[in-house]
Amino acid sequence: METALKRIARYENRGDGALPKPTRDLSRLEQRFVDLVAEYDGRKSMVEIARMAGYSEKSAGHSVSKLLDPYRSPHVVAAIREREAEIAAQVAVTRTRHLRELMRLR
Repeated sequence: METALKRIARYENRGDGALPKPTRDLSRLEQRFVDLVAEYDGRKSMVEIARMAGYSEKSAGHSVSKLLDPYRSPHVVAAIREREAEIAAQVAVTRTRHLRELMRLR
């Protein structure tokens, strides 16, 4: 199952390298999609996530293609990357955190 970041990277590789900057805020539906990607990425398909977010059954696949394309939806891609970075920072195993946890277990 392809993750959101892998699909975004695939779209980026097709372009000329100059990615557009986000120009607007997320809609409620787009925000819900970003939230669900953060929660279920890698465990559910992107189409399932789009349906859970409220995109129609018929157009969920097309919506995913549009939402994860940095040239068509740079604001959604930026939000997904930002959320992924937040999660990575929360769960990152640093040397200090690891040593603290080892000390706590002793």
